[in-house]
Amino acid sequence: MKRILVLLILAMVGCASKQDIAFRDAEILSLRAELEKAKSEIKKQSDTIRDISNADETFKKLMATEKKLADEVIKNESLSRSIKSISGMESQLEHVYGELNRLTQENNSLKNALALYDNPLSLYAAEKWQFIKRIQGSHLYAQDSSRTYLGVIDFTGSHSESIFNEVGMYGSDMGINSIWNDVGLFGSDVAINSPSNNMTVYPPLIVKDGKIIGHLTKNKYIVSPLIVNPDELKTYYEMLQKKR
Repeated sequence: MKRILVLLILAMVGCASKQDIAFRDAEILSLRAELEKAKSEIKKQSDTIRDISNADETFKKLMATEKKLADEVIKNESLSRSIKSISGMESQLEHVYGELNRLTQENNSLKNALALYDNPLSLYAAEKWQFIKRIQGSHLYAQDSSRTYLGVIDFTGSHSESIFNEVGMYGSDMGINSIWNDVGLFGSDVAINSPSNNMTVYPPLIVKDGKIIGHLTKNKYIVSPLIVNPDELKTYYEMLQKKR
């Protein structure tokens, strides 16, 4: 009987051990699964961290590129302003060169005309040259209430407003504002604003570079820095034209 009891106890212990081993095996398998899952999560987190790191590097590169582009924009704006400034200066220089060329041609034209005098080196020719040069390009204004414009003194005759342009409004003897219109307000020998009136105290003003340099009049006694007789003016012009 005792032997039977011992055998039964041993059999029960053996069964318990097998059940325990089986339970532990199942637990080990579960732990392995959890471990694999944890490894997978760790890999995902690692990949995420790597992606974040790459994104951060990309962001830094983008920021550097943006700063570089901003610097380029500033440089381009500065360059654009410089180009505009240079363009403005070129335009001004072109205007200055054009004006200088015009004055040079005008001066040469007058010199060439005077060089045709019989004795261009005479004192008389030199004096007349200085006189012509002084009033060349001057503008005439009446001393009326409107300061009426009466044309320009241009011995070359090429200026459209020249008082020597016979087909122009200031050079024709029929022009309303012509000093050669002997029945007009500015050409009659009795008109108060006419240079042909040898008694007037209000003859046309001779203006050059914005300054009054004299008067165009036959009145020898008027107070003026320079008295220019209109007949004498026409004589000079005709003399120059004949010698061309």
